[in-house]
Amino acid sequence: MEHRTKRNLTLINLVSDFETMIERNSLGYMDEKDFFQLISYYEKQYLIDKALEVVDFAIEQYAYRSEFLINKARLLILLDHHNDALDVLDAAEKIAPFENEISLYRARALSGIGNIENAFNILNNMKQVVSRIDLADILVTESFIYELQKDYRKMFDVLEEALRLDPLHPECLDRI
Repeated sequence: MEHRTKRNLTLINLVSDFETMIERNSLGYMDEKDFFQLISYYEKQYLIDKALEVVDFAIEQYAYRSEFLINKARLLILLDHHNDALDVLDAAEKIAPFENEISLYRARALSGIGNIENAFNILNNMKQVVSRIDLADILVTESFIYELQKDYRKMFDVLEEALRLDPLHPECLDRI
């Protein structure tokens, strides 16, 4: 319990320090881990615009870290800014061309702008070369596309298949 309280206090202090630095327009160097914690915190608080602000600062400091670009694309997709997400994914792909997450978010963004066929093509191509655990991620992404198409039966079928591959897949469990 004491460890959890310390961690919560540390996070509260981190958020407070970050917001103070922003107010003063004096954001100094921050550790990558701190940026990830701030992004997660704001996202859990449903402050997606604030999470985007944090990720933009992180990208300024860590321009060659694809993880921050991927996070930005993910947040943009949450806000239904699919074309912007595709631009960010293009930049991330230049840094990490073989990162599966880029392809998964690209499929989500494409489906968000109605380009369902290309989204499914990306996922089908990925299915040919990924591991069992990564296949569960692909199926979860597929479920988003089926949901957009209002094909809920197919959505639940692929989620069920994903759970068979990875019974503890957090996003899949959340979607079920």
